[in-house]
Parts: sequence; C-alpha cells; structure tokens
Amino acid sequence: FDEEFVGWGGEDVEFWERCQTRKVWEYANLPMLHLWHAAQADKRAVNGLGLHTAALLNQKQEISVDERIAARLDHINELYSCGGQCKGRIACGHNDSSLIERGLVSTIIPVYNRAGMIGASVQSVLDQTYRPIEIILVDDGSTDDTLVELERLAAAHPDVIRVAHRENGGPGLARETGRLLAKGEFIQYLDSDDLLLPQKFELQVAALREHPECGIAYGKSRLIDNEGNILREISKWTGCKYEALFPALLLCRWWHTHTPLYRRSLCDQIGSWPKYQPEDWDYDARAGALGTRLAFCDAVVSCHRNHDADRVTKRPYLQYLPQEAWFLPRLHACAVAAGVSTASSEMQQFVRWSFSLSRRVAALGFIRQAAELLDLAAKAGGRRTLGMSMMYACKELFGWRVTGHLCSVFEYFAKRLRRKQSDGVAGG
Repeated sequence: FDEEFVGWGGEDVEFWERCQTRKVWEYANLPMLHLWHAAQADKRAVNGLGLHTAALLNQKQEISVDERIAARLDHINELYSCGGQCKGRIACGHNDSSLIERGLVSTIIPVYNRAGMIGASVQSVLDQTYRPIEIILVDDGSTDDTLVELERLAAAHPDVIRVAHRENGGPGLARETGRLLAKGEFIQYLDSDDLLLPQKFELQVAALREHPECGIAYGKSRLIDNEGNILREISKWTGCKYEALFPALLLCRWWHTHTPLYRRSLCDQIGSWPKYQPEDWDYDARAGALGTRLAFCDAVVSCHRNHDADRVTKRPYLQYLPQEAWFLPRLHACAVAAGVSTASSEMQQFVRWSFSLSRRVAALGFIRQAAELLDLAAKAGGRRTLGMSMMYACKELFGWRVTGHLCSVFEYFAKRLRRKQSDGVAGG
C-alpha cells in the first residue's frame, strides 16, 4: 500500500488498480457483508485528512498505473534493501537466523502416528550425496510414540533436524508449518512413509541451476512395498518429460509429493498449503497457474511405499466427494490461468469429470455442490451437452432434490452397465 495515504480512504482503491495489472482470476467464492453505518464523526474532521486523501486519490489516478508501480518499487527498494543485513528506516523482516541460505535444501516432513516408518524416511534424506540440507519434522498432533521418535532423531542430528509441533490439522497445514520455518533456497516435501534415493538433491539442484528459467525439477518415482520390493519401476507418469504442469495436471496429479524439488522463490509465489484435500494437487495447480517451467531429470529419484498402514489416499470415496467438489473449480481456474484451451482434449475430459461428479454429489444430497459443478462443466466446455441440458431441465421442473434422486437411479444403472461390460471384457 502507498503510505502517502494517511487518515481515511483511497489507499485500497489505488492498491487494487495496481493489482489488476497482474494475473487476476476468481479464486474462490467469498461471501462478504459490509455493514452500513453513519459516517464516523472524525472521519474527515481531523485536520481535513479525509478530504486530503480523497484529493490524493484523484492525483494518483492521473498518473499511469505503470508509473505508480515503478514508484512503489523504487520506494520499497530504498526502504527494504537487504544485502545480508537490513537497511533503511523500516526493517524488511529478515534477521541473521531467518535469511535464506543459498544452496540449502529444506526437507519438510509432516508426521502423524508414524513412529515405525519415519526413521527410514529421515534416513533417506540424511543419505543424500548433496549438502547442505536441513530436515523439518512437523508433528501433526500424533497420539502414539511418534513424538518420542522425532525428538530422538533430532537429538541424534541436531545440526540438521528440527522438530515443530502443531494441533492435528492434516498434511496440508503441517506442510505449511514447515514451509514457514524453512531456510533453504530449495524446498523438498516428503511424506513420512516414502523415501528419497541418494542422488535426488544432487541431480535436481544441478538441473535447476542449469535451467534458471525453471521453478521445479523432477525425476522418476518408483513404487515399492514395505519391504522395498519393486512393484512398479516407474510410478504414475513420472517417466514422461513435461515442460509444464498443465495440461496433463487436468487429468490427474501425475507425480507424487516427493517427486519434485521446488525453488523457494516459487513456493513463496504459490503461497499457503490449503487445509482441504487434495491439498497436494491444489498446490501444484497453483504452481501451474503461474506458468512454472519444469526441468526433467532422467533418473529414478524417489520411492513411493505401498503399505497397509493408514494413508489419506485410502479413504472411502464417499468421504472424498465433497472435497473433490471443492477442488474442481480451483483446478479449472488454474488451468485457464495456465492457458489451457476449452477445445483441448484434457479440458474436455475435465468437463466429463465435472459433469459426472455433479450427478454423484446430487445423488448424495449435496445440492449446492451439484449446482456449482454442473455450471462448471458447462462453463469449462463452452457449451451445454445434451446430458447437461437434460439435468438443467430436470432441475427447473422438479427441483434439485428430485433431480438428485434421479441421478442416484442413473448412477446405479450406469454402474451395473460398467460392471457388465468389464465382466464381458474379462471373460473374452
């Protein structure tokens, strides 16, 4: 904000005009209430400051937005210049303990009730051929012996490992706690049941240094069982060379959380991890919306462990549906910001996904989400299909509750048909 505005009014209008020169998209529905009240008695009375700021806004608006941005940047550079030590009359927020350390890789591991597995995950980071590194273990309100194990690991490696504690809030919020504590130039996210291979940091840091235009380096990930046996040499689509996250990210999250290595500067641009799942897919979608370029390392760099212990991704699908409905509008907004066209095959597949999910949540009684997803499918596809038109007509004629029951019947017979077709293929 321009601190030349003092007293009341104008600064938010001027700030928003500068914001609109950047990429802006509808990120979420945020209902707001602005309560009317009589004007405060002193709003314009104290030395005429209210009148002064109104006049100042008019003066500012006579200057081009680009010139105002340039003036703000010059002013900020003067105040916040930081070359290892902060200068200027306003501190920039850095201090000797929080300056980003060049070359450092910060690994952030959220941990919840994983006393038996976390040791192997931590050891896979300690075994990296690259240095310097730090490991931030975030205990997400564990109720077993996990905290004892974390403290033991930190005591054994006090120069590398730090432990943070928070109330249970899920992996997204735990990763965010770690992100805010990280000091590294590069950020590695790792789940407490997965493993990194020894040369991961060495290969991916080198790739990012070789390609300064790229914000993420990634390699191949392997699927293993709890004993280390290889179940699949290349997991998901990590063996494919992509230059950007989209449009493939519209179809699935084609890598694992441990596959990429991020520049810290990109993580700062992406912003906070969300609470709701799929928080990891959402995080990468926002990276894709920024136009992030990818550097591919043609080597296996990490292992995804398939085990019988609790995993978020093993939740019953019905528990996942409401959060999937929350996520799809966000994914679409990010894809549009990344330049994915309506006509692309990936976007058309997304349209079918949104429409199918609309029917499913309607059948479960999630009326608001069903309406939003139906509108999203029509918007993303650029038109209404016959099926969408029929659902809109049914909604208008009978209301959403009856439409939901009809969707339930439809999904039942569609599921039976799919099973019959699947059995036919298997029998053939």
